[in-house]
Amino acid sequence: MTNSGITGGEPDGSDKASFRGYEEVAMLDLQDDERQLLEKQIKELNDAFDTLGLIDTGDTAPLVTTLELKNVFREDIAMAPFSRDELLASAPDRHDGYFRVPETI
Repeated sequence: MTNSGITGGEPDGSDKASFRGYEEVAMLDLQDDERQLLEKQIKELNDAFDTLGLIDTGDTAPLVTTLELKNVFREDIAMAPFSRDELLASAPDRHDGYFRVPETI
């Protein structure tokens, strides 16, 4: 089984034409030495993914997270709403029962 590329189903960039296609789409202007380095790195990545693909994971349950998470939210308890006066009591500026804020336009 060979990996068809890290982009999923597209050429892996190992041939010059496909790599130049990626270079054009990404609007890169690479020098030959940079292009050779990236081609080598992409081949190494694809080889690593191919190796991982050989591992039999059929009996392994999917891992959602490595963290032991607990619901940290408080219970939703209905409470009486605050009155307008209570809400406006700490407002730095108010006008006719509304918060006054600086103009934004």
